[in-house]
Amino acid sequence: RQRGIPIYHTLHDYSLMCPKATMYKRGRNCVGQCTACRLYTTGSKHFSGTVAGVIGVSNFTLERHLQAGYFRNASVRRAIHNGLPTRNHVQRALQPGPAPLCIGYVGRLVPQKGIEMLLQAMPALASHGCTLLIAGRGTPEYEAFLKQHHASESVHFLGFVDPDTVYGQIDVLVVPSLWEEPLGTIVLESYAHGIPVVVADSGGMQEMVDDGRTGIIFDRTQKGALQAALLRFVQDRTLAPSLQENVRLKSHEFTLARMKAAYLAVLKAT
Repeated sequence: RQRGIPIYHTLHDYSLMCPKATMYKRGRNCVGQCTACRLYTTGSKHFSGTVAGVIGVSNFTLERHLQAGYFRNASVRRAIHNGLPTRNHVQRALQPGPAPLCIGYVGRLVPQKGIEMLLQAMPALASHGCTLLIAGRGTPEYEAFLKQHHASESVHFLGFVDPDTVYGQIDVLVVPSLWEEPLGTIVLESYAHGIPVVVADSGGMQEMVDDGRTGIIFDRTQKGALQAALLRFVQDRTLAPSLQENVRLKSHEFTLARMKAAYLAVLKAT
């Protein structure tokens, strides 16, 4: 800054506002900074004032910092969604028909990811023949808790596996995060495999979903909302296949090439 070189900062999380980088505490999203967070991040907030431009991986993440008084002198304030490298992902053609719905969950098994909410919805869905594939690991204690309370013939804990294995079997991916994730790259991964999504209305994830076209956004605070969203796919087995082409087109918005081009456009305009 002293040499007149502009500084651009990319916000991937909430680490400038919260030492844990999550703004999530005791099972709840933090509305604002607690006293400890304000004290720990005093320096971060002060030096954010020297930044010429700030880029958030989502509008949600960017606005969260701006509303808290960060980056007050930044003349450039942009949101650029992350992208994925282009590669040949396994894509199976979803077929309409009477076959039971196969639901997928891919990610860490931690309470803030909403895995328990999904498992609680499964008994009603299992009565329609639905199955759930869970790919991911958690602490041994939490995994044991989940299996003890939610084990059934319709729920399959796969552990840590190649995601292609899961995407090659499921009709829809569920991302039920309770905490306000800055973006949620798992949605982009699902798109790349041609799989529609059901996501919670938290953080930056809802910015990536065209509700009713590439998936369904549900109200995570409304009891039964996730179950109702999934029942739409159960009751209309043409829904997932009808969304697949939209999903494939949407995936083109989240390539690594587009992300890099957007960053270069911002920097070259300096």
